[in-house]
Amino acid sequence: MKKTMINLVLPSVLTIIALMGIGSACTPTPDPTPTCDDATPVMQDLFTNFDAEADYYMWPMDLERHEYKFKSSVDGQICALGYQSYQQTTPWAVDNSGVSYTLEIVGGPSVTQTFSNAVPEYVSVTPFDIVAGQEYTIRRTGGDGLDASSGRSTRPVDYTNVSFPITRGNITFTASTYYDVVGNGGPVNSISIPQILFEFVEN
Repeated sequence: MKKTMINLVLPSVLTIIALMGIGSACTPTPDPTPTCDDATPVMQDLFTNFDAEADYYMWPMDLERHEYKFKSSVDGQICALGYQSYQQTTPWAVDNSGVSYTLEIVGGPSVTQTFSNAVPEYVSVTPFDIVAGQEYTIRRTGGDGLDASSGRSTRPVDYTNVSFPITRGNITFTASTYYDVVGNGGPVNSISIPQILFEFVEN
């Protein structure tokens, strides 16, 4: 009798175990959560493409504080802030690679240092959450309000103001402004978009 029970039960047990094995093998492995190792220089790419368009070009703008407001169409994190200092040789020489600037996400992390005038440089920050559809402000502060404050920006070639909102990829710019913190210059609104950079990873 015992042998008969074993003969009856054992095949059923083996079948169940086999089915469980097949089921677990078919379960898809979840995608890994994106990290800052996956972050990309979205703003650098965006401004490079902007400046290549026929309607825009890179234009230097002075005053101590440069800032823009933006929204993202996707959730994610800002992982690093970046900048490329301005340099010109004519009509007079300007080299701001020795000028210390503060870059910040208003309400979030900031960094202060000098930046190369040859290539964009990035500084890692504590990952800052970006919620799709919410507006954020990116800011650069530094210099003397004149040449030492001059920074790269993107401006319409016909010298009109930027028509906000303006969207490229997942980013929508909603406003920009320039003004002095200590002096009396500005505010100058919507004349261009300051090229303040960040690295971003989508959630």
